[in-house]
Amino acid sequence: TSATLRAGRSFAHFRRETGMPACAELAAGSPFDFKNQAALRIYPGMPDPKEGEKYRAAVVSRVRELVCESGGGAFVLFTSKAEAEAVHRELAPEMRAAGLFVLKQGEATNDDIVKGFKARRDCVLFAVATFWQGVDIKGENLRMVIIAKLPFAVPGHPLQEAREALCKKRGGNPFADLAVPEVALKVVQAFGRLIRAHDDRGIVAILDPRVVTKGYGATVLASLPECPVERCAGV
Repeated sequence: TSATLRAGRSFAHFRRETGMPACAELAAGSPFDFKNQAALRIYPGMPDPKEGEKYRAAVVSRVRELVCESGGGAFVLFTSKAEAEAVHRELAPEMRAAGLFVLKQGEATNDDIVKGFKARRDCVLFAVATFWQGVDIKGENLRMVIIAKLPFAVPGHPLQEAREALCKKRGGNPFADLAVPEVALKVVQAFGRLIRAHDDRGIVAILDPRVVTKGYGATVLASLPECPVERCAGV
C-alpha cells in the first residue's frame, strides 16, 4: 500500500514498472478533507523554465509574495541544488530582516532541519530532493508548500536512459509512459507534505506554468487531491 501509486488516477504506470499488467486494484482514498483543508494555486502567466534568468526572477518574485502572505511556515521546493541556492541567496537576507527564520537544506542535517522547523511558526525552508517526500510536519508550522518547477528527471542519467530504451523496445513512449507519471507522483508527494492531520490547513503553489500550458499538465493536476484551484494572473 502507498499514498502515491496512482498517476492521473490510474495504476497503469505502477503496473508497468512492477511487471503486473493485470492485478486487483483498490483506491481507498484519503482520510483528509482536502476540499476544505487545502487549496492549489497555479500560475499560467509565469515564464517557461526554458527562459532561464527570466523564469528565475519570476520565481523569486512569487516566492517572496507567497512567503510574505503566509508569514513563514513554508517549504520552497526545487529540482536542483543550484536553483535552491540561487533563490535562497537572493531572498534570505530580506526574509531574515522581516523576522523570518530561514533554513536551507545542506546547512545542517535533515533531521536537525525538521526539528528546527517543527519548533517555530516562522520558518522558511529552501530544499531539494528528500524534502519532497517522507517529511511529517503536522499543524500550522507548515502551511505553505511552493513547488518551483516540475521535477523531470535529469537527462542523460544512465539508469533513466536504460529505462527509456526498454520502454521504446516494448513499443512505449518514454515521455508519456515514464517521465510524465513520475513527475505526477513526485508532485503528489510534495503536495502530501502539507496536510498531515485532520486539522491542518494550507496552500500548495506550483509556479511552473507547464502544469497548465502543456498537455501533460492535465495528468499532473488529475493526480492531485481534489481541492479548490486558483489560477493566478500575471507573471
